[in-house]
Amino acid sequence: MKLFLFSLIVVSIAVSIYCLLAILLKLPSFKVSMNISSSGREKKKKVINLQIIESYIKSYAQLIPMSMMKESSLQKKLTSANMPDTPKQYVSVVYAYTAFFLLLTIITFFINPLFAVIPFALTGLVYYMKINEVDRKSSARKKEIEHNLPQFTSYVANSLSSNRNILEIINIYNQNYDSELTKELLIVVADMRTGNYQTALQRFNARINSPLISELVRGLIASINGDDMTIYFESLSMKMDKLWEQRIREIALKKEPKLSMLSYISFGLSLLSVAYVMYNLVIANIGIIL
Repeated sequence: MKLFLFSLIVVSIAVSIYCLLAILLKLPSFKVSMNISSSGREKKKKVINLQIIESYIKSYAQLIPMSMMKESSLQKKLTSANMPDTPKQYVSVVYAYTAFFLLLTIITFFINPLFAVIPFALTGLVYYMKINEVDRKSSARKKEIEHNLPQFTSYVANSLSSNRNILEIINIYNQNYDSELTKELLIVVADMRTGNYQTALQRFNARINSPLISELVRGLIASINGDDMTIYFESLSMKMDKLWEQRIREIALKKEPKLSMLSYISFGLSLLSVAYVMYNLVIANIGIIL
């Protein structure tokens, strides 16, 4: 056991030294190195074992109990994040990842209780990261859509002076631009062609769940009803531009220096080394006392 722990610490110290040297010398990350080495070659789609495991886990998702209110709320978030999973499938993957690290904690505890702290902390971290993944993706996608709204509203304002056909305006915009907003507008166009215009726009508003989208949809519905909304869209475009500039300034003020993954690895292995030294000191002192 002592030989195993000693070997583990030696490896930890070696990896820590490598991480510190990589940070100081500003060496490229493994991901960047792989991208450079694979440049000029065609990337073929490969079946990832992790995806196969996740699909297997999702097949048992119906066994997970979930209230209708929670399922409905989570479904809205998944739709907003453009994630194809059902609420139960999403939660089943979260539980599976957490269970794996929890099992690792139990195994490590029987080997050495002191080292079980690390996988236990990872269990909490993995659960927090996975359960909030839908919120992060939803928020990122919503911001990207809102980033393109000033351009779209300005385009609508200019087009309304010569064309009142909202479906045609949206369709022409989709043909000239490519973004997360146009992906949503393609769904809107399909809904408008197969059903009611107002219902299609209201569904668009419900999917994104954004105050700016609500104002946009309100103006589009009013245009469909025959109102002249040219001035409305011009003022809305200016308002969105100002809001986006304000957000950029706030992000710039709050921006913090990012730590690389190597820093986290080095820090974690250093803690492991310190824990091992403290563990040996405690055992030695107990032996002296006895």
